[in-house]
Amino acid sequence: MSKADVAGQPAKPTARRALRALAIEHSALLVPATLFLITSAVVHNQGWSAVAPHLIIVFSFAAGFSAIRLLLSERLSYVWVPAHGLAMACLIGFYLLAVTGYSYWGRLPTLPMILPYVRNLADLLTALQITPARAIVAFVVYVGLCIIFSAMIYRWSADWLRVSRRQSAAMRCVAVFAGIALSALAVINLSTERYVNKGEPLTLSLHASVPASGLNNTHRVTRSVEDNNALASRAEYVAADPQLARNIILIIGDALRPDRMSLFGASRNTTPELSKLVESETLAYSGVITTSCAESFCGLVSMARSRYVHQLSRHDLTLNEILAMHGYQQRLVLGGDHTNFYGLRDWFGEVDHYWDGTMADGYVNDDLAVVQQIANLPQWNGIPEYLQIHLMSTHALGAREAEFERWTPTHNYYGNPAFSGTADELNNKVINYYDNGMLQFDRNVARVIEALESRGYLSDALVVITGDHGEMLGEHQLYSHGNGVFQPVIEVPLIMLRFGHSGPAYNTQAGTAQIDIAPTIASELGVPVPNRWQGLTLDKVQDRKFAFFTHKEEFGLLDYTQPDKQWKYWLHRKSGLEYAYELTSDPSESDNRIVSIPPAQRAAWREVLYPSLVSLPLH
Repeated sequence: MSKADVAGQPAKPTARRALRALAIEHSALLVPATLFLITSAVVHNQGWSAVAPHLIIVFSFAAGFSAIRLLLSERLSYVWVPAHGLAMACLIGFYLLAVTGYSYWGRLPTLPMILPYVRNLADLLTALQITPARAIVAFVVYVGLCIIFSAMIYRWSADWLRVSRRQSAAMRCVAVFAGIALSALAVINLSTERYVNKGEPLTLSLHASVPASGLNNTHRVTRSVEDNNALASRAEYVAADPQLARNIILIIGDALRPDRMSLFGASRNTTPELSKLVESETLAYSGVITTSCAESFCGLVSMARSRYVHQLSRHDLTLNEILAMHGYQQRLVLGGDHTNFYGLRDWFGEVDHYWDGTMADGYVNDDLAVVQQIANLPQWNGIPEYLQIHLMSTHALGAREAEFERWTPTHNYYGNPAFSGTADELNNKVINYYDNGMLQFDRNVARVIEALESRGYLSDALVVITGDHGEMLGEHQLYSHGNGVFQPVIEVPLIMLRFGHSGPAYNTQAGTAQIDIAPTIASELGVPVPNRWQGLTLDKVQDRKFAFFTHKEEFGLLDYTQPDKQWKYWLHRKSGLEYAYELTSDPSESDNRIVSIPPAQRAAWREVLYPSLVSLPLH
């Protein structure tokens, strides 16, 4: 300790003290970045490849702020402090959004996805059960704390500025130029997608189609083979005169759980309208099916292409494409944001008419806007129509109508993950919230059916009602979707109704999968099924031995080879952990019996899964 320190006077800043002060200043941005990267890699399995590029980008921006501080005088600290505080608030806010995305739907939110919610912030807060006053107070406190912390950083790191002032003007100019140049280079790198293949989160968030096309993160040899095969299959496909030309109406409920539907045995009367439809129309099928994955993007893409996630190619023929080849008009009316949702709009391909929630006047996830679009359809002109409808009532971000608030109290697990009550109290409120959404979904399906019927679309039609994925409502202490592969998140209902015609009913049976929907529709119309499609028609599901599912690093199968037992097996590709549940006796998946499975059986399952082990899912 120097004499000056003993006397209570500040010591003359040295080069060492200056470097330490500069490190303190940069730590305001680098420490949150490091904590986020560790959390992403360890907790959310995002890998370590993004660490270096992300830290380089954050360091470059920190250097830019230091350059600006050097350029300004001490008297202009009132400019630097709030600017630095806002930058820190934005960065930490981005990390919070990213962790929310990883936790609730398994993916990083992108800027194009966020903007529609920013434009309708009041509606979003209502959906999340957050009052505007609470949101304003939280925002002011959060930003205020960041600015206060920046002011403290400004004082704690003053030594490097004092040392720099003893340098020549030329040296200070070089330092300012270097800091600003680093920031400019970071902006260029972000805009040119340089770090896409590294999974750098800021880059991915700025480009809607990159993070979820999945093809950038897929084993290149396997993906190349799939693409070539898909192109060959597309070239070989020949349309034929369809035996029938009836309308196809596909209604998809987001995050739809069959066990919360009274139609499938739930104790609450959550689906009175669907029950009436099943009784009044010709029922072709009603049962529970398994999805290909645990979130919307891969679920919708897999459904349309009738292929499991690890087999997908962008070039595969879709259901709407083959129907277009047979003279069908194609119309997509989709609640929610499908345009910016990781490039999902492009995966639908060309259609005659497209509308989604981003085109609504109000909230992006309001199903009343979808119903209004259907109500505004022209009278059916006799040309066969493929109409795909997406409803958001059962999604935690969906708009809720007050008239369906039947079961209370409720709790939206998106809006407030923290909960002070017991686990049972939380689960009861979450289930109340979800069941109210199911009741609203049921009514909106009825509204859609009524509107279509009044315009002639149901004079001869097949109506298919299903989900893109399920939802976790507290099972295994998990909520939402995109965070596991337990049964509640990979089971959805499938209801097929014939309007204006009759036909045999398909038997409800285990083994039916999401990829079976497209070939069954094609078969109903007498339309040739592409040779790349992996699904079975519902009259041949009994021939299935295995169904596959995946989410992020988890890959698994459902084994239907034993008549008296249904096994479910999956493994984690990176950790190597394995899970085996006998669903017939343990439907809640409470007893992982992997240690008692004979090694030969485990080896056989792994061999069946091998194609998915060398390919990554769409994320």
